[in-house]
Amino acid sequence: MKLAIPYWNDWISPVLDEAYHFRVIELREDDIADDRAYDLSGKSKFERVQYLRSLGVEMILCGAVSNGYMQVILLSGIRVIPWLRGRIDTILGVFINGELSTGYLMPGCKRRRKRRRIGKHFRERNLR
Repeated sequence: MKLAIPYWNDWISPVLDEAYHFRVIELREDDIADDRAYDLSGKSKFERVQYLRSLGVEMILCGAVSNGYMQVILLSGIRVIPWLRGRIDTILGVFINGELSTGYLMPGCKRRRKRRRIGKHFRERNLR
């Protein structure tokens, strides 16, 4: 599976709509097989989605995202786990281990969801 994480100074970018730098990570059997950084400056947010899709990205882990942009991404076939905060390596590690929980959500987002873990089992159920 390939996933993209928008970043700013080694942290998940706080707003996906305005993010231009992405790490695209390929996971194979819960290990990182490939990890590349992309600078998509100069591309519109719609072009960024098309570009990520052309790379084979299946999921985006991100911070805040507008409803309209979320719909564009979902319609392109890319799944989104929004409202995350933290250092990229931390979020990636807990995602791979299936330990991504509400403790990694942006402030004010905990009421939107019940406490749950996201990661390995989420991927296995929803990406086959």
